[in-house]
Amino acid sequence: MSYWGAGLLAAGAAWAVNRFVVKYLGEAAIIWIIPWLEELLKTGIALFAGASPLLTHGVFGTIEAFYDYAYAVSPRWGLLAGLLSIISHWLYGLVTVFIFQQSSSWLGGILCASFLHVLWNYSMAVINRNRS
Repeated sequence: MSYWGAGLLAAGAAWAVNRFVVKYLGEAAIIWIIPWLEELLKTGIALFAGASPLLTHGVFGTIEAFYDYAYAVSPRWGLLAGLLSIISHWLYGLVTVFIFQQSSSWLGGILCASFLHVLWNYSMAVINRNRS
């Protein structure tokens, strides 16, 4: 499977799992649980499919960007959210691959990227809360 297929599959799986998790655990799951699930899905599916983890992260971020734009409160915020989705998911992919290259541990890469993703989602929640 190509990185396009892996990214699409990871995004679809994340969308389904995220809806379930938020429904049963509430909005806090966006900060504390979903980042771990998304990083595991992106890298795990890429590795299982023999696709590039970095490019899979990029495809995932691009798909999330379209979602963020479509559901934003305004086109301006949607464009910003979409751009940040692309950049942040590429960054998580870079961190994952870098840690793997340094340690030979995909799990280590996933954990480091997940922690960074938690920090990002927490920061965005604080900014959004203060903006309201």
